[in-house]
Amino acid sequence: GFGKRLILVDIAGQKIIKEYNYRSAWTVCRINDSTVLAGSFGRDTVSIIHVASGIMEPINNWATSDGMPIAGYTGTIASIGNNKFALGCRLYGVYILDIKKKYAWHYTHDPADPASLKTKFCRRLFFTSGGTLFVHTRGISYAQVDTSKIKTVKYLTGEKGEKYDAGFSDFVQDRKGIMWISSNSGLFMWDRKAGTSKIYPYFNPVDGPQKFKTVRAVVLDKADRPWVCTFGGGLGMLKPDGSYEQFRNYMDNPDYLIRSLEIQGIAKDNKSNFILCTNGGFIYFDPVQKKSTTFINHPKLKSIANTATLNALVDDKNNWWIAQIDGLYYYNWLQDSLYNINFPEYPKGSISFYSLAQDKEGNIYAGSTRGLYQIKNGGLTPEILLSKKDGLPSDNIMGLFFDRTESLWILGNRGLARYNTKSRVLQNFDARDGAEINSL
Repeated sequence: GFGKRLILVDIAGQKIIKEYNYRSAWTVCRINDSTVLAGSFGRDTVSIIHVASGIMEPINNWATSDGMPIAGYTGTIASIGNNKFALGCRLYGVYILDIKKKYAWHYTHDPADPASLKTKFCRRLFFTSGGTLFVHTRGISYAQVDTSKIKTVKYLTGEKGEKYDAGFSDFVQDRKGIMWISSNSGLFMWDRKAGTSKIYPYFNPVDGPQKFKTVRAVVLDKADRPWVCTFGGGLGMLKPDGSYEQFRNYMDNPDYLIRSLEIQGIAKDNKSNFILCTNGGFIYFDPVQKKSTTFINHPKLKSIANTATLNALVDDKNNWWIAQIDGLYYYNWLQDSLYNINFPEYPKGSISFYSLAQDKEGNIYAGSTRGLYQIKNGGLTPEILLSKKDGLPSDNIMGLFFDRTESLWILGNRGLARYNTKSRVLQNFDARDGAEINSL
């Protein structure tokens, strides 16, 4: 950039290729092979320049988050990925530009917000490979840059307008798009399109509705019927009239045998049958026949059948991973073999497992009280993947879920994080991203 011209130079050949009528260019950033973004520290014009034709498109009048024109006086332009660019202005803060949408978000100093820029006078920007944007103002401000934001639903509203903000524990969506949400107050049916919800409390008919039970998990069977796992009330199927068909520890009916009324979690196999994980061990349940199978006499599984089970996973080969209070186990049905996954750095019983997930490559991820472990496809040797030392909000991993982009979402007893297993980039979310609850 020169006072009167912007010049494209062949460095190897030491020759000028083309001159552009853009004055006092202070910063230039490549958009692609045919266009660049140029800004001036002494002028307000910010332009997209077409390299071949020399045509310039000023962007100052693009739509913005605050309705004001993009101010310019640019110190740095930095690419932050996904066709987005950060613009640091010496008088007006920072803009995040979306080239495709022709839109800009404006960020500046807010005296009432300690998480805003230190001042609105910005000189330099630096964007790291981990997705953090550093801004040179009066001192250094920084933020994790990501296009996605979290929308927090603080409460659900019942049919009579009553608001519920009970602890929500599990979610599932049926074929009609209805969300079923388990909570401390019961099971919610939430129609997001209509903006309506209804609660179905779970209680023992003998005790009455005042002694409702916490619903810990919800799952759908082949017929798209909601089933709930409760803490203290056993297993229940929601009936069309809003009541539950309950399956409890009735000793006179072995078909209904539940190892404990305190159910921690549930998993489905490739037949859509359930593995119920309870404080008294685990059972196999057929929701169509409404019959349960225990493993207290199974040749291999009997050794762990009565141990408090917190979660389970049926992998892509239909083998079982059992997360228990005292460790992690793998059962291969074809070989009829049970394996205790060994964690040599911890004595047996000193590490518990709460969550399990599998990626498309067949690798297993296990969330424990000591961080996140990975077991590679075909192996049984765990490797520590992430812990609080690596930036996780907590070592206690309560939930794991892979989204459609194969990013792993990690729920801790404190905080929420997303981990890209390919790039190994970890991103934490807090109230500034819309995740207003720290305990999950």
